Amino acid sequence: MPPIWPFGKKKEPDQLEEAPPTPIMYKMGESASQQTLADETHKNSNDYKSALALFGGGETDVKKAEDQSTQYDGVVSGDGQLSSAPSQTTQNLPEITKRTEAPKQVQTKPPAVPSKPAPPAVPKTPAFTWVHHSDGYHYKKKSDGSFDATPHVKNNSGSYIPYS
Repeated sequence: MPPIWPFGKKKEPDQLEEAPPTPIMYKMGESASQQTLADETHKNSNDYKSALALFGGGETDVKKAEDQSTQYDGVVSGDGQLSSAPSQTTQNLPEITKRTEAPKQVQTKPPAVPSKPAPPAVPKTPAFTWVHHSDGYHYKKKSDGSFDATPHVKNNSGSYIPYS
């Protein structure tokens, strides 16, 4: 029998039972859609005016977005202040009108042919390696990755003998 849980049972979260809002569907060329889009009665609500006062800088009229590049005066420093002094890191670079240096010629040499081909390198892989397991025994790991199931013990001389 499991121990008694000291914290009580989980409670279902409180759910509000209200109908979801009805979606507004707009269709091209429909007079009801045109009438809904032309409706500007929301501009008289206090929430709308408060939002305009907060985000619109106190203005109550909404204007179309302007091209911000017309208000750009120059380089602005990282702290937001207009940088009036010319930058000291500016360099006067010459205008590049034509290439003044000749393109590099790529010389192709025939590949060097060794006089005698080298013998293929044969990796010397032992038939097995010893792996010390966390249980204190040593196991033979074969070159194909499998293990020998017989545990071995290491002697003081460094040789391995099967555990019996």
